[in-house]
Amino acid sequence: MSADRLTDATRRRMLLAACGLAALPSTAVWAQSPAGKSVSRAKPGHVAVELMAEVASVQPGRPFWLGLSMLHDEKWHTYWKNPGDAGIPPTFAWTLPAGLRVGEIEWPHPYRYPVGRLASYGYEGLHLLPVLAFPDRSLKPGTDLTIKLSADWLVCKESCIPEAAELSISLPVRSEAPAPGPAAARFADARSRLPRPVDGASGEARFEVAGRGIDVVLKLPQALTGAGELFFDREDFIEPGVTPQVSAQAGGVRWRSQTTSNGRRLAPQSLRAVWVPERPPAAGPRAVRLEIRLLAQSG
Repeated sequence: MSADRLTDATRRRMLLAACGLAALPSTAVWAQSPAGKSVSRAKPGHVAVELMAEVASVQPGRPFWLGLSMLHDEKWHTYWKNPGDAGIPPTFAWTLPAGLRVGEIEWPHPYRYPVGRLASYGYEGLHLLPVLAFPDRSLKPGTDLTIKLSADWLVCKESCIPEAAELSISLPVRSEAPAPGPAAARFADARSRLPRPVDGASGEARFEVAGRGIDVVLKLPQALTGAGELFFDREDFIEPGVTPQVSAQAGGVRWRSQTTSNGRRLAPQSLRAVWVPERPPAAGPRAVRLEIRLLAQSG
């Protein structure tokens, strides 16, 4: 974790409030690699990480998946892209060979972790953060691609610790279609947890005239209704420490919470969000990607 992020006053106060700390370390716990050697896996502290690929080789011009596997010590967790009331999401910095580019992290749906009055969004146990890679058609079969990743993350339990690792893997370039690698099943599972749009799913939100309430109504297929969690891509307009009220209604779900004092000004006109049903259908999505329209105030 870079020092400049740790000096952000707002994040620091939120982290201290959530974790009950008097202070945070000023530098990350780094994984130490043998001198002159590259490693694909490391455990700098409470998270064992591994850089992996879905395929055993790379075919020129054919996209493939890379990913960071994260195995947390029991009851420790890391964060989603929106960490909730407190936290910092993982960040990736890639060093790539010529002829290869990568996309952004594709975030599997998160889980909610109450921490006192607050709540954080993230992951525990074993999970994978996938990234799509795009090799050029100009790559030469018979060569190798060395892919390096510098990753950092915040891991929390009763305390919060910034950790980091530098990892590397090499993949051969071949003219034929690649065979699945040893981790292929992990990537299939991670993709099954990616939020996706669903036909007929939509949402509308209103600020209440009295007080600072926000009322969200989701229109969902029947199989996706009931109990669940709603995660916004950004939450600077939602009041920390307020437990949302979720209730089923005909054709969908109603979600209610409170905004911050300036939440009405901060909220965008279209809210990107993820709905995670408590009991997803066996043949359906585990999480739904939604665009929620912000309407006029309700009475």
